[in-house]
Amino acid sequence: MLTKVFAALRTKGVKPSVVAAELGLTSEEMNRLLFGLTLTTVVGGGQKTAPTLTRVLKFLPWTGQRLFTLPG
Repeated sequence: MLTKVFAALRTKGVKPSVVAAELGLTSEEMNRLLFGLTLTTVVGGGQKTAPTLTRVLKFLPWTGQRLFTLPG
């Protein structure tokens, strides 16, 4: 996808160094960030991860006791 984007920009005379400058990056930084990306798969045999804990929010009745005092 990025290859297509940069190819389209190149046809309009926009070089990758110009894109990097617009993003506030050097060409080297942009190359490291963008072109080092690789799609990978993780071998796991289709195993599911352990179930996550479900958190429940409960409202407690007001006891009239303050737990903290706000400054000011």
